[in-house]
Amino acid sequence: MKIKYITLLLILTVGSAFINAYGTVGDLIEKIIAFITPLLVYIAIIALAAKVKGVKIFSVKFLRYFSVMYVVMTIIENIYPMIIYSDQTLPSNYLTVFFLQLSMNIYIARIISNEHD
Repeated sequence: MKIKYITLLLILTVGSAFINAYGTVGDLIEKIIAFITPLLVYIAIIALAAKVKGVKIFSVKFLRYFSVMYVVMTIIENIYPMIIYSDQTLPSNYLTVFFLQLSMNIYIARIISNEHD
């Protein structure tokens, strides 16, 4: 019975990540980034919900690796367009939004990887 729910969850998460990537205008790397990022967000939401409930879903080692990957993907997601479109002018608030997003994701990663809660 659980297989049915897990299958549906996988279809919904991978499907929404695919639709996000499909709708992204850019090169292949930007589409890959647009596919991976929502998947990482879903894992972060699950990890945060597990922390709130006090349930241990993921191993400590996985959460540490995930936290690093979560922050690294945030950096890649924002820096890559800056590099490939360096001949264009950035929107005036691009860096502000990037640093706010990075700060929030670092905070989330610290909460997720903190094993003393």
